[in-house]
Amino acid sequence: MSALAAVAQPDHDPQADWGLPGWVYHDAEFLAAEMARVFRPSWQLVCHLCDLPDAGDWMALDLPGHGLSDAWDAPSLGALADLLAEAIRPLAHPAPTVIGHGWSALIAPMVAARLGGRAEGEGAQLPHPADAPAHAVATPCFATPRRAGEHLVAGWAHARARLFFWPAHAASRANAIPFDPADVTPAALREAHLALAQARGAAHIRALLAGADWPALLAECPPARWGVADWARARVDIWKP
Repeated sequence: MSALAAVAQPDHDPQADWGLPGWVYHDAEFLAAEMARVFRPSWQLVCHLCDLPDAGDWMALDLPGHGLSDAWDAPSLGALADLLAEAIRPLAHPAPTVIGHGWSALIAPMVAARLGGRAEGEGAQLPHPADAPAHAVATPCFATPRRAGEHLVAGWAHARARLFFWPAHAASRANAIPFDPADVTPAALREAHLALAQARGAAHIRALLAGADWPALLAECPPARWGVADWARARVDIWKP
């Protein structure tokens, strides 16, 4: 039997041997495994129960790849709805109201069905299902950095255009819509621009929705209140389920 003699290393940090090797911090395969086996099966902090003390209180969640939520390319709309339902379940009333805005109005009924609640859509100005793929492609992702900051300039232009036109990518007199002056203040535009810059997962979720059968999707869920703006009711190019 032999023993290894410890060699004195005056500059050696004794805690270094307890850390992870450097390659794990920039390896995509390791990150995917860690997300699947560590973070996804674990509890994630959404908020404290004291943040929702009374009936009628609400909490806004960032979709995966939006705001401060981790990016995740959900394999299906069902998997996305499962993830959101599990985040809401510990906090929710036994029959919560799930509200989706814009394209998320299609996801809200799926989440509500999993929680035994009801769904509402707000600002649900969506194209007809047959036109959805073209609209999804026409709205780029502004979270992908480009040289010289072109993505920031394009995002700023889109944040303004969507207040004045529908669809935002087709600005014209025929597509002009009413707007609230409060939404055009520098502070409001800054928040809208920041949201676009943080919407890393928007393109993936839009692609999932654009490829779905919307009438069939909603038919499988409890009836939802579909909210469109007053100006949208007369538009024949906006879907009204």
